[in-house]
Formats: sequence, C-alpha cells, structure tokens
Amino acid sequence: MLSNPSNSGFPEGHALESQPTGFAPKSEDQVIEEKLPEFMKIDATAHEKDKQEYKVAIRKRLYLKNLLVAFVAEFAGTFLFLFFSFGIATQASNAGDADVQQTNTDGSLNTNAPPNTPVLLYSSLGFGFSLAVNAWTFYRISGGLFNPAVTLALTLTGTLTWYKCIILTFSQIAGAIAAAAASTAILPGPVNARTTLSNGISIPQGLFLEFFLTAQLIFAIFMLAAEKHRGTFLAPVGIGLALFIGELLGTNYTGGSLNPARSLGPDVVLGKFDQYHWIYWVGPYAAAIFTAGFYQLLKYFQYETVNTGQDADETKQILRDPYGRIIGAIDLIDAIDFHYETPEETTGLINKDRSVSKDSSKGILPI
Repeated sequence: MLSNPSNSGFPEGHALESQPTGFAPKSEDQVIEEKLPEFMKIDATAHEKDKQEYKVAIRKRLYLKNLLVAFVAEFAGTFLFLFFSFGIATQASNAGDADVQQTNTDGSLNTNAPPNTPVLLYSSLGFGFSLAVNAWTFYRISGGLFNPAVTLALTLTGTLTWYKCIILTFSQIAGAIAAAAASTAILPGPVNARTTLSNGISIPQGLFLEFFLTAQLIFAIFMLAAEKHRGTFLAPVGIGLALFIGELLGTNYTGGSLNPARSLGPDVVLGKFDQYHWIYWVGPYAAAIFTAGFYQLLKYFQYETVNTGQDADETKQILRDPYGRIIGAIDLIDAIDFHYETPEETTGLINKDRSVSKDSSKGILPI
C-alpha cells in the first residue's frame, strides 16, 4: 500500500522528499563563476560597489577561458588528425613511387596511367579514418573542425564569430605544421605527403577539382553535424567517409587536399612551394563560401518541410506521478503538423468528446 504524500508532494521516504522546497535559485553570476577554474575566479566582495564591473569581468574571463580551450583543442585535434594521416600517406607514397611510374617512355606525363589501387585505398582510408576518430574525440570540445575552410563556412552561417574564426584558423595551421614536423622527426625519412598536381591535370582543372571535393566535405558537415537530429552523434563517421571519397578521387590528381592547412604543413617543413600552391587555398575557401550560401538557401526555404518525418519513431514519453503511477503519455509529432489551438477550438473538442462518451452502445469509455 502506498503511503500518504508528504508536504513536498513525494511519498514518505522518497529520495526527493527530504529536499528543501524553498531553496533560492542560483544567480547568473554564480553559474558563471562555477564554470571558471579557481585561478580565474574573482572575489565578488571586492566589487560590491560596482556590480556591473564584476559582471563584465567574469563574463570576459569565461569567454577567454572558452577561447583558450578551443584553441588548444583545435591545435591538438589538427595535430593528431594530420600526424596519423601524414604518416600513412608517407608510407603509401613511398610504396607508390617504387611501384608505378606515371610517365610515358618519352618522359611526358601519362594522363591515362592506371591508379595504384592498394596504395590509393591505403592513403584514402588513412585520412578518412583519422578524421573520423579525431572529430569524434574533439567535437564536444571545439567542434572538431581541423580545417580553415570548414571554419570559414561555419563563420559565414553564424555558428562562429569572426574573431573565433581567426583564432581557430591560426591554431589549425600551427597544428598542421607541427604534425608535418613530428612526422619528419619521428618516422624514417622526410614526410612524403605534399599535395601536387599530377597525371596531366592542369592548374584550372586542379582548382575546380579541389573546389568540388571540399564542397562535398563541407556540405556533409553542415547536414550531419551542424544540423541537429537523431543521427548527429554519428556525424564523424559520415564526415570521415566524405573525406575518404574525396581522397579517392583527388589523390592521383591534386594530392587530395580539401584543407589549406593540410597542404601548408608539409610545404613549410620541407621548404618547397609550387607556383600553383594558391589553388589549395582558393579552391577550398571558394567551396566554403559557395556551400555556406547553398546551405543558407536551403534553410531559408525550410527544407525540413519537403521530406518530413525523418527523425520520427513510434516511441512515447510516459508521464508518472510522484507515486510512480502512469498518468499520461506524450506523442512526438513533426513540427509541420503542429499548430496552436484557439480557445474556441479547444472548447469544441471538449464538447465533442463529452458527447461521444455518452454513446455507450459503441463501448466508448467516458473521458
């Protein structure tokens, strides 16, 4: 038998029964203070005369703390992503150089040279898996961007501020250079993962190829990670696969950059810059601008209304009273099907339900 409820609304002996009912909620300043490490906290008693100055100071410190954490996380994530990628690509490139020659007998480039499939798969999988693992690891901290072009795209859509965009871009570039340097220092021989044009592709062709490869990657990030849905937690897998297919197509022609920092790192460490190095910046950045505009256009026309019910399921949320008894259920509906009922509509529905409940011949229970 259930005991009588106490004054708190819970049965006697309930875990929440002994909790105070009149506790004062924390102020916004207290909540912010709790998010700061001890060495960044401010003595509130020293600012009793000017509380506004105190509010501004703790908010500034919270912003700087978050920016510093994001900077460090992007540096570490970019470093790990590219360190493993450069190491795997170096092995693949060294094996490919000793295996298949991409030139004709007269020394000219062979535009129809068959790809070295095992080497291509090995390198592409290395980049794709490395991005998936590290994006999954760091996305809760800084978003797991690791790419200045992606950072620009998210800034253009309002996800990041311009100041944060600049800070994270420097962090990503530094991480890429450090990854190339570490790969050269730790592995035998220099890093062999530069992005160069090959197999007869021209500079304009290489520029547009980098544009489309990067556009595919950024659009996958928008729809899988920026858009929140039931599958968002699996976004790193889809993003890693997007880079994988981009590497499959681009590696034998442009080196498969899709990332300005990825191209800059090995060039800085090796001290080699091709005259067309600029395409690895213009192509991805142009793709970021185009893809951000396309994504904003889809949002403007509310693309969610075109193919509804993608995140629907048959589950219901159950409501229980303090005694554990089920008192109701909540149905999940699509946003397009939702509308507020006017008082007149609500009254009409109630009257209709009452009239139906009187029809006992149909076996309908009263409401």
